[in-house]
Amino acid sequence: MLRLGRHYPGKKTWGPAHMNWLMLQKLEHREQRIAFEELLGAAHQQSERVERLEQANRDARSYWHPPRGAREKQPKVAVAPRRVREIAWKTQTRVCRRFRSLDSTGKRRAVVATAIARELSAFIWAINREVVGSRKA
Repeated sequence: MLRLGRHYPGKKTWGPAHMNWLMLQKLEHREQRIAFEELLGAAHQQSERVERLEQANRDARSYWHPPRGAREKQPKVAVAPRRVREIAWKTQTRVCRRFRSLDSTGKRRAVVATAIARELSAFIWAINREVVGSRKA
């Protein structure tokens, strides 16, 4: 749009008003319209993807709650090797404790989420090492 000399008159870009303004733009050449529509479609897909990931993140924040074993997950947990179950329980307790500790100090949510993700990745690595190690033995 800027190359065509069209400037958005509003203050905040990529919000609903900006998207409406973009949708109302009429481009002279067919090729410009095609490229523009592709870019708008990509922006729309990206915003949908972000919303899906944010919703999954809101649903996956089990570490906000005290550690416990969900009744509906018990059959899956029961078939896991004992050592994996021990690591999983240790993960639940540690991550919950870590979340509460970081959250109580007033850390930004992004910092807390990054620290929790790091903790989870370390436990996933430990479980993977346990499972792969037992297969080699």
